[in-house]
Amino acid sequence: MRIGEVARRAGVNVETLRYYERRGLLPEPVRTPGGHREYGDDAVRFVRAVKEAQTLGFTLAEIEEYMALARRGRDPELEKPGTPLHVINGESVAGTLRETSLAGVALSWDDVLHVGPLAFDAATSRGVRARFLAGHGWGDAAAIESALERRDDLLARADRVVIWVEHDLFDQLQLLQILAQVPDETEVELVQADDFLGRLDAAALEAAWLRRRRVAPVTRRAAREAWRAVTEGRLDVDVPELPHLAAALRRFAEEREPLSRTKHQLLTLLVDGQKTPLELFVANQQLEEAPFLGDSWCFLFLWELAQDGLVRGPLPPPPPLGDERTFSSTSVELTPEGRQLV
Repeated sequence: MRIGEVARRAGVNVETLRYYERRGLLPEPVRTPGGHREYGDDAVRFVRAVKEAQTLGFTLAEIEEYMALARRGRDPELEKPGTPLHVINGESVAGTLRETSLAGVALSWDDVLHVGPLAFDAATSRGVRARFLAGHGWGDAAAIESALERRDDLLARADRVVIWVEHDLFDQLQLLQILAQVPDETEVELVQADDFLGRLDAAALEAAWLRRRRVAPVTRRAAREAWRAVTEGRLDVDVPELPHLAAALRRFAEEREPLSRTKHQLLTLLVDGQKTPLELFVANQQLEEAPFLGDSWCFLFLWELAQDGLVRGPLPPPPPLGDERTFSSTSVELTPEGRQLV
């Protein structure tokens, strides 16, 4: 088919296709004897996959990195032994890491495992997490599951993995899941930060890289069993070689209470009067030993408290289902039932 037909079926314009070709994302098609480009159905599927990944927050640079690693058998640079896959908690740190002189590919793990259902098996987890995230407005379930599958495939293909994590609950759960999934034959190293990686510039990340350490097979096996326990609701586990894990799981247990610690803190912060969701988010962060909660999930918890009749605003739907600016600036207060509960 011609380029115009591909663009129409994929839902993009012709210039977008040419841009993908210039960047090397889309292979240049064969040409007819008359010089016209001839594309196949695989081009349409590829462009649709790129669009899905972008709606989930993946940048073109990340998609290019995935394609490079997926083509490793034809890429001399990635065939070099020891080329690392850097697995990082989020895109903010991944972006800074790409500014360093460190070799390798940066992969953002991108899942908020302290919220919603968990599963030990990777394939089961992808479906469970995709349905949960889609149900809260984070995109189409099939597209999310496809993105998680591509992420997991990157991890499975790497010969060497370097995991960058912070000390908080968000990162420690990701660390367990990653260690549970990484193949036994893969070399694994860990950069364990005692503070927040997002605050570091490129030079500081390079300094942190020098403090990385190898994760021994015995630690990896213990982490795998710890992740199994966590997905089954057993949180009284520890892996001594992972120094921040025990504290993170104690904090996770508080989130799994019928009234989570976060929701209790939000209610308590409203005892002295009205506040906006944004003010509540900032104040809630200050009550945490190791802050881990993003504003979107804090807003969701506040909205759930309103649905339970403990807070009134009235609050519109939280982002991404509703407008973030409108939600974050709406004043809320305790209802009599909320005040009585506190």
